[in-house]
Amino acid sequence: MRALERAIAERVPVEGIASVSPLHGLRRRRIGPMDVAAQSFAAVAPAGVALMNPGTVSRQAGPYALASVITTVLVVVLLAFVMSQFTRRIASAGSLYTFVVRGLGPRAGVVAGACLGVGYGSIAIVCIVDAAARVQRMSGGGVGAAILVVVTTVVLIAAVNALGVRISTRVLLIVEALAVVTVSVIAVAVLVGSHGRLPAAQPVVGLDMHAVLAGVAVGLIAFVGFESGIALGPETRRPLASVTRALGWTVLAVSLSYLLAATAQLAGQAPFHSSGEISEMAATGLGLHGLTAFVEVIIILSFLACALATTTALVRLLFVMSREGLVGDVFGRTGARGTPAAGGALVAAAVGAIALAGAAVPDASNAVRQIADAAAILGYVSVYLLVAAAAPLFLLRIGEFRWVSALPAFIVVLVLAVTLGHYVAAVPTERIVFVLVAIGSIAMLAITLMLHAQRRSAVLHRLGIYDLPVAADTIGGTPATAANQPPRADATP
Repeated sequence: MRALERAIAERVPVEGIASVSPLHGLRRRRIGPMDVAAQSFAAVAPAGVALMNPGTVSRQAGPYALASVITTVLVVVLLAFVMSQFTRRIASAGSLYTFVVRGLGPRAGVVAGACLGVGYGSIAIVCIVDAAARVQRMSGGGVGAAILVVVTTVVLIAAVNALGVRISTRVLLIVEALAVVTVSVIAVAVLVGSHGRLPAAQPVVGLDMHAVLAGVAVGLIAFVGFESGIALGPETRRPLASVTRALGWTVLAVSLSYLLAATAQLAGQAPFHSSGEISEMAATGLGLHGLTAFVEVIIILSFLACALATTTALVRLLFVMSREGLVGDVFGRTGARGTPAAGGALVAAAVGAIALAGAAVPDASNAVRQIADAAAILGYVSVYLLVAAAAPLFLLRIGEFRWVSALPAFIVVLVLAVTLGHYVAAVPTERIVFVLVAIGSIAMLAITLMLHAQRRSAVLHRLGIYDLPVAADTIGGTPATAANQPPRADATP
């Protein structure tokens, strides 16, 4: 009898393994890699950003738009590789926040948590406000239509976080897949209409780095959220493999969709400034009638799916922070379904309240959008920068440092640091106030969390918890002598 067969037959309990995980309460090992990919894919809203973002990049980078797009894609690919250094070793609902704690320490982790939380919330707000405005415009109704969209979305967010992500991820995947196929058809139609004319590439000599960096800062917003599926790691079967693969497939799919749409827009030599222009050009290329409304619906559904996905990731982030003692206990509670229902309801209410102000109050709409846009860019780019900086130190701490793994992290740190600095330094006068408010919001949250942790010294030592194998995961099952306590939070992978 082989050793594995003997172990299965004897089922001897393994002593010293705890019976519960630090993230106990969540329904561990219940969802598959498809659900993780759907979560990440929806959080990016690839259809919406592919239609809207390249035009913004073109206005920022001018003739260097294509160089900005390609640079952005390369940076994101390297960033995904950097994140995979963590996902192959750690499964945590805290996602990038936990990774930074493990690499740079608890204080840097608190800053990363504030940046990530603000980033998730800001993207959700922008998506809801934009979807509400489009529904209001399509229906020809008043503010009531916009309010209905916001309220309905808030209810859906609360319901999904109460009932579980399995059903929602499948729906999100179908919606976004349909949306991406539609965008791809539109892009091909525009390319055919332009007779295959590609945008002129600018020579490397005399390359305007100011324009390229301006385009990269805006282009990165097209990819933010691609890592959100990491937050479902503890709930995923074979998380160390499944999450890493889902991360790679998401980046590949979104990059191809984005490059196709960007090339089509640049080849048309007229950036799409609104969905109406996009739909009009697509209708001309495809010879279809009524496509404008169809594309509008696709964008609306894509943005609402994004709002649902990002708030799901935000709820998981707060769940981990609550278990560590960094935020209120209510966010760390789970119900009979193994979901943080109460925390989800509070997140939905908070995001919905801000989105409602942006959708229902005309005078506040522009301010909400501008602040949320700036907060999303600043929050995400900052946390991506911190994760890239944390990866080499994390590998060094666990004795697995290799230059071939660390080099992409150094490149990403350099590019993101320059991009972030350029974004802040080159803010137009009319947007300075909005950017300052966004910076102030992130700083205030980070300081508040840091002071709370400093007042309770034990909290700092608990930061960085993640899911670990428990006795029930072993062949022998739960040993009778095992202490019914979660593993130490400072355990190394």
